[in-house]
Amino acid sequence: MRFVRTAALLVGSLGAAITTASAGAATFDWTLSVPSNVTSGGFTYTGSGSLTATMTGTPGVYIINSVTGEVNGNSVSLLAPGSFEGNSNQLLLNQPFLLGSNGFSLLVASIGDINVFTFGGNGSGNDWGEFGPTGAFAGVGVLQVAQTPLPAALPLFASGLGAIGFVGRLRKRMARNVTVPAT
Repeated sequence: MRFVRTAALLVGSLGAAITTASAGAATFDWTLSVPSNVTSGGFTYTGSGSLTATMTGTPGVYIINSVTGEVNGNSVSLLAPGSFEGNSNQLLLNQPFLLGSNGFSLLVASIGDINVFTFGGNGSGNDWGEFGPTGAFAGVGVLQVAQTPLPAALPLFASGLGAIGFVGRLRKRMARNVTVPAT
């Protein structure tokens, strides 16, 4: 029983720590697609997945730390900043165009390096470009990024486990302080 109480307290504390620690980090869903109004060009590569980013000291500015997903059915990984087409791997939630200078770069299995960037766009949906493995411009398209919602029940669940652990420890202390009258 003591193990169960300790485990409940530990899990509750861990849940609270995770909720607090993730305040500066966030997970986003991303999608690369060809807009319906593109008459020529368009992305050579399309895909989707999620990315993890850490908030910088500037509100709304994140640095992308990792990317998962697929492009043209191939798995992807994030390239370090400055490693392909001068990528900065910045996500700018406070700007009309979501990527920092020179966008972010991916290593795509069986394809090579690609870089997704903004070129200011003209509001027609053709606001994004990409460079392919050879560094040649590969087309325009649409990049959509949305924050992945945290399941609403997770913080509540962690708080509940913490409360159960706290009550267990409180009951244990109270039991120690009870004196039994002598007969």
